[in-house]
Amino acid sequence: MMSLFRCFGVAIGLILIICMVGCTGPDAPWCLMRAGDWSTDTMKWDAPSDVEITFYNHLEVECEIHESDQVELVWSGPSNLLAHTSATWSGNELEIDHEDQCQWTRDLSHVVHVKVHTPQIEQVELNGQGSFKLNYSDSSEHLKVYARDYAGTIDLELVLDSAIVKLQNGAVQANISGEAQTFEGYSSGLSSLNAAAFVADYAYIHQSGISSLRFKSRAYAYVRIDAPGDVYGGVDPPVDWELNRTGSGQLHWQQ
Repeated sequence: MMSLFRCFGVAIGLILIICMVGCTGPDAPWCLMRAGDWSTDTMKWDAPSDVEITFYNHLEVECEIHESDQVELVWSGPSNLLAHTSATWSGNELEIDHEDQCQWTRDLSHVVHVKVHTPQIEQVELNGQGSFKLNYSDSSEHLKVYARDYAGTIDLELVLDSAIVKLQNGAVQANISGEAQTFEGYSSGLSSLNAAAFVADYAYIHQSGISSLRFKSRAYAYVRIDAPGDVYGGVDPPVDWELNRTGSGQLHWQQ
């Protein structure tokens, strides 16, 4: 009987050791996977005329505009997590993904980072979770940013001809600063859009969420509210404005 208990104890001990030490290979079973050592990887392609980028799953993203004819990605993070990243082109759209297979046996603070260098970007789509940062200054360019069921943060510093930012459901905290001729902002679900530091001549605002939405415009603003969330347009209203209100949210001319 004592021998049986001893064998049982040894077996349990081996299982615990395996789970504690794990496997360092990127193809390890999910229950044994470890993140691995920190590493980097770089990928480059010739840039198409109009670059669109779509992100999937859990990524920390920083996007920079640079003078070049190439799109460059610099991945950084634990090596076994980087082994499950991908970047593929479909026409002018670059799809960037991280298939996060690591489960409870790894430190959940380990996240894959990707820095994107591109000469121009026309559209960004965010799916999953993480963070996205972009500084884009070109008064002749246009940008669309869509966050679809996304959880995380978005920080945009923009000087453009026009910008569209739509937070479609999810739980996003989006902050925008800079200026544009035309701005279109949409927020729904638990997401929050703060464009109080972003000045547009013409603003088209749609509040369909429960968190406050902030914007600022000089010449004209069209504001649609069909949800409980309030809209704040700053202390100085534009020269002309319209309100289409079918929800319980209110329009305030204050910060």
